[in-house]
Amino acid sequence: MLHKNAQLSHLKYRPDIDGLRAIAVLSVVAFHAFPGTVKGGYIGVDVFFVISGFLISTIIFESLERGTFSFVEFYARRIRRIFPALILVLASSLVFGWFDLLPDEYAQLGKHVAAGAGFASNFVLWGESGYFDTSAETKPLLHLWSLGIEEQFYLTWPLLLWLAWRTNINLFAATLTITLISFYLNIEGVAEDSVATFYSPQTRIWELLCGALLAWVTTYKKAPFAKISVSIDSWIHSALLRNPGAPPTQFISNTFSVVGLLLLIWGFWKIKTTFSFPGYWALFPVFGTILIIAAGAKSWLNRHLLSHPVAVWVGLISYPLYLWHWPLLSFVKILSSTTETSGTRWAVVLLSFVLAWITYAFLERPLRQRQRRNVQTLTLVTLMLTVGVAGYYTYYVKGFPQRRLDHLDTGIATKIPKFHLPNSKGWFCDSLPPKAKCVYEGLKPSVVIVGDSHAPRIYSALRIYYKERGLQSAVYSQSGCPPLLNVERHTAGKTSRCFDRMTRALHKIIEDDTIKTVILVTRGVLYFEGSGFGDVEKNQPNVNLHTVEETVTARSNREVFEAELIFTIDALLKAGKTIAYLHQVPELGFDIRRCIGSRQSRLFGPFVRKHTPTPICAVRKSLFIARTKRYRKMIDSILAKYPSVHSVDPSRALCDNTLCYGAKDRSFFYTDDDHLSHRGARHVVNKLKREFDKF
Repeated sequence: MLHKNAQLSHLKYRPDIDGLRAIAVLSVVAFHAFPGTVKGGYIGVDVFFVISGFLISTIIFESLERGTFSFVEFYARRIRRIFPALILVLASSLVFGWFDLLPDEYAQLGKHVAAGAGFASNFVLWGESGYFDTSAETKPLLHLWSLGIEEQFYLTWPLLLWLAWRTNINLFAATLTITLISFYLNIEGVAEDSVATFYSPQTRIWELLCGALLAWVTTYKKAPFAKISVSIDSWIHSALLRNPGAPPTQFISNTFSVVGLLLLIWGFWKIKTTFSFPGYWALFPVFGTILIIAAGAKSWLNRHLLSHPVAVWVGLISYPLYLWHWPLLSFVKILSSTTETSGTRWAVVLLSFVLAWITYAFLERPLRQRQRRNVQTLTLVTLMLTVGVAGYYTYYVKGFPQRRLDHLDTGIATKIPKFHLPNSKGWFCDSLPPKAKCVYEGLKPSVVIVGDSHAPRIYSALRIYYKERGLQSAVYSQSGCPPLLNVERHTAGKTSRCFDRMTRALHKIIEDDTIKTVILVTRGVLYFEGSGFGDVEKNQPNVNLHTVEETVTARSNREVFEAELIFTIDALLKAGKTIAYLHQVPELGFDIRRCIGSRQSRLFGPFVRKHTPTPICAVRKSLFIARTKRYRKMIDSILAKYPSVHSVDPSRALCDNTLCYGAKDRSFFYTDDDHLSHRGARHVVNKLKREFDKF
């Protein structure tokens, strides 16, 4: 069974499965190119998962049954199938990035190339922003997360099945057990951490295993199920038709295919990015795909629609089309630094089809027809390692900042600062019960900055300021969580677990007598109003606040924020802490990269819409005041009741009488639309040093 010369089973070709691939890839392309049109198109990936699980498991089941299974041959086939197009796309992305990406962009691309080559993209993206976040559009290899999950399935599933086979364990029982465990983890996880559940193999593998269950049925129980289907068809045939001699109705298979297609269409139309996905929602594309495959190639819909030559052609190029379309759309987004026209997106989609066909016709198909497959496999592995190492080195050297980019109109500056805290110490919380706790690593601080993702930004400058004063300082931050006791945050039905993470840290601060000063930092207006600001965040779902004792809709965000801020201040004052409240930094409402100017690519020029560089990288102060008016009125009203609580207003350092600046004097104060860069934080602290000296 392990001999390298053993031959795996070859499946009988089903053109309708290629047609199903076409539906899957077209839905994903449509979602990425025109997200407002096919809002649930991203579930096409789930269709691919089921197809892959079905085909791969069928090969393994049949090969095990015949005693011809070979790990060497199995993985060699996967390499010859997956590596050629992937190597081409990864290498092309690196080459393009060399000419037109800024150093921080190119470094991130290098990291994602290395992750893609190592089939670990889902793990890398897991630690970054979510799949549907605004920043996702500027990650050209974001879509490789799904390929990572499939490859992780290919690495583990054959071994598990082989072990079950060798130990005489029932293959169906083993497959069903793992499927149910994975589905349970998916349901539990999506409510706790939707990003982790989206990217984690253990919470997505049930989708591939549903295809594996269907593969087991078609391999081992095909005759009994076919007999039942024929019996039902015969009964319906005789009950409904006047002429018993008419051709068989194939009622069961036709019903399967029609219901399956309706489930997919419903999912494409109904499921949205704001849903907690995968969760129960993934059952629609999974069951829909299972029913269509189970219907068989002879059902009317599969035979006439899915087996149509056009659908089959798209299915044949579906893999390279999936690989090409997103990098092209993403690069156009990065280079345009503004909203692309529908014409531009249509042109990019057309280019994706052209490159996919070229890849299939001149790379994939010729390689399949050539002999000396061992040499091919070794060559492909070598090339993939080379691309992966090149990507990692690009990341290691921070994107080759010495590259000449003279052809770019750089506007104010050539580099968006990438935020980081070198050698910083802080609070670390393990929020998973029953071991939930917070500890501090390093020397105990006397000053703690606590808040959401804005807290470490200002801390990057405050840590220097307090060090110069001979004081130990630390930061505790949790992205998306205001520094309030007993508050939970929900976005599109998903909890951020702010109570677990922020409340526990605040209690730790309250109980620690060595901590004398607490600085509360937050993008408060986001939670107060419940919505983002400007073009960058216009499509983001609303934020809802509530306490742990009440439902999401019990009180308005404003009522919750006001009441719990008072409660938090009271608790800190009772513990003898000196408190400072850092007011809202101005939100720009636009991507800071607009301030770089037009980056008309030498390689991609015809598809990039030129734009006029932002002459002044700023937002009107009147917009900032209007946005924060009600929030600021509430904060001022609360602080008026607590004369001992200090306050600092960063806008005094970032705004003049008419404008609030994102960049000035060839220095970027922000890294995106609302987060300060280290230089911006230093600017604020230096300008307002006298106010920080007061506490």
